[in-house]
Amino acid sequence: MRSARAIALGLLCLLPLAAAAQDVPRPPARAGSAAPAVQANPDGSLRITTPRARPAGVPAVPQAAQVAPMQRVTAAPVPLPSARPAGRRPAPPPAAAPAAAPRIASAGGSGGLCGVAALQGDVLRDISGAGGCGVQNAVQVRSVSGVSLSSPLVVNCDTAVTFNRWVSEVAIPTIGNTGGGLAQIQTPGGYACRGVVGSRNSGNRLSEHGRGKAVDVVAFRLRDGSSFSVLNGWRSAAWGNILRQLHRSACGMFGTVLGPEANAAHRDHLHFDTASRRSAYCR
Repeated sequence: MRSARAIALGLLCLLPLAAAAQDVPRPPARAGSAAPAVQANPDGSLRITTPRARPAGVPAVPQAAQVAPMQRVTAAPVPLPSARPAGRRPAPPPAAAPAAAPRIASAGGSGGLCGVAALQGDVLRDISGAGGCGVQNAVQVRSVSGVSLSSPLVVNCDTAVTFNRWVSEVAIPTIGNTGGGLAQIQTPGGYACRGVVGSRNSGNRLSEHGRGKAVDVVAFRLRDGSSFSVLNGWRSAAWGNILRQLHRSACGMFGTVLGPEANAAHRDHLHFDTASRRSAYCR
């Protein structure tokens, strides 16, 4: 009984103190800090609990908040350049294919050689030969102004164009309708790497045939099947005047014109070439 009474008296004494403690002004709480809590112990004493201050600027984490588990992110592999042995240089780019040799185009899609529709044949690559021989812008002529050639004529473009002019302006009009007109010109060809007298001796001057600038004409065939040659017709009554006119009219077109009266080497053909001269040489 005494102990219970003593406890009751003690509590009555503490009540004024607790009320006074509640009336005491408390210092203002610092930013980010929680207010102290007052709790009564079972023995009647008071317990003041001050929560640990939270550093300024750190937000409070609600108890209900849950942190999502960290997920692993797998990055796609990045392709790396193929390894190259140390010291080895990268392979050079493939070399471009060599450019084709220049070719002679026809004019206006006419299909002719050297830009002349009346010249028919084939375009050749440049020809090279020993001792200064060779042909630049070589062509192989098969037909000139509608007149066929007995064998393909290999010359340069300038000679082909000049020969076409001679056939169209001289040979065809001069022969006219004789034998039905001119059908074919017999020529042994153009390009030949040789000297001026037909010898390969190094002491001889190079013929214009060796440069693709010369044409030899041996005979003419007419549409009725008849023909006449330089060898047999130069001094004949039937063809002599026609052959001399064909020879004479070529002077001025070509740089050099030779016939049977020039020398024995030309007794059987007419020689035309496009050699550069101050004035035409005709014999």
